[in-house]
Amino acid sequence: MKQLKTIAAATVVCAVAFASRADYLWTWHGDHNYFQASFEVTDQEMLPNSQFTSALFTNSISISSLDGVRYFGTNSFAIISGGFQPPLHLSLVLLDETTFSRLSVAVVPGQGSRISETSSLPFGNNFEDGFGATPKCLNQQRAHYLCSGQRC
Repeated sequence: MKQLKTIAAATVVCAVAFASRADYLWTWHGDHNYFQASFEVTDQEMLPNSQFTSALFTNSISISSLDGVRYFGTNSFAIISGGFQPPLHLSLVLLDETTFSRLSVAVVPGQGSRISETSSLPFGNNFEDGFGATPKCLNQQRAHYLCSGQRC
């Protein structure tokens, strides 16, 4: 009976692991380290030919500049478009109303990536070329390690 309970518990743990959602973290690696940027997407948004439309994506967009200005995807004036074909493609225009600063992000497959800032602050008006690193899988629950077939 004890073995049956153990097998049943392991089956439930594996079922939860396979049904669980995996999220992915993308981070910015620029040439000069002017900007720190990241965003997350869901497992479904990492499928080929998908668009980034989840609340997780919009709510997780965060970019910091040399002046310490923080830009977020939740800003009501944000213009956001992105997806995964593969590769990643992304276009963002983010504003900081308190400093009247504007940030643009462009990731164009085969052409490169750039973040540029327009600001009247001392370290404003910078741009940086770079790339989005291979996404890191988040939500690696303990159950994933107990069962074979984990996706990330």
